[in-house]
Amino acid sequence: MRSNVRDALQPVLQEALQGHEEADWMLRVITTGLDRDPVDAASDAEAVLALLDARCSRIAAGTIAFNGSAFPEARAALADPGFSYWAKSALQETAGMGADQARASWAAVCRVLQVNCQLAFEEVRSAPHTA
Repeated sequence: MRSNVRDALQPVLQEALQGHEEADWMLRVITTGLDRDPVDAASDAEAVLALLDARCSRIAAGTIAFNGSAFPEARAALADPGFSYWAKSALQETAGMGADQARASWAAVCRVLQVNCQLAFEEVRSAPHTA
């Protein structure tokens, strides 16, 4: 049944990767995210996106430098034992990207993982129930 979800996800994945310089990195992150529990992956992706939003806001406000993950929110997340290894890894990998580029790329990753979560939920909901 899970292959139906992957098939339905293909157009979303193709759209997400289109036009991104870092499509190889994005595909790797998405692939590892798809191997995880869909709810956990989507939640972690949203948490990383919130951090990248904070990074862009701090840059716009002039409170941190353009590149790097060394802003308070990122340091706290990286030190948090509850923040998944997958999310920490992804956040660290965005450090070398420009803030807007990292945020746009990650928003696309997040969208794929959110759709995956929705599709998985629909698949479970539509499955015949046995007692």
